[in-house]
Amino acid sequence: MKNQRFLEKVQHFFFFSELFYDEILDFLNSFLNNLNLFSIKVFLIAIIFSIIISVTTTFNPSTSWTEGFAIFLAMMICVLVSTIAEYQLDNEFMKLNNVFELTKEVH
Repeated sequence: MKNQRFLEKVQHFFFFSELFYDEILDFLNSFLNNLNLFSIKVFLIAIIFSIIISVTTTFNPSTSWTEGFAIFLAMMICVLVSTIAEYQLDNEFMKLNNVFELTKEVH
């Protein structure tokens, strides 16, 4: 899987502790999975076409790419915020699951 190869390169580039590294891997994996959604792919293709069309058909191509790039940044921020929220919910679920397991062992 190419996501795994990317994550391994990140591990070799940064020297993280195992726990911190596992958290970063989980977050990056969630981020890459969110980018892999069909709607995000379609949106990225539309942004690329928007930038190409605006650069080739306007009189000032040096600044016409900015609108498409701003849309790209807004989309990436939305994906990042969505990934952060999903990651926090997963962590909360794991904590609650651990508490449930502990209470199950006590009874």
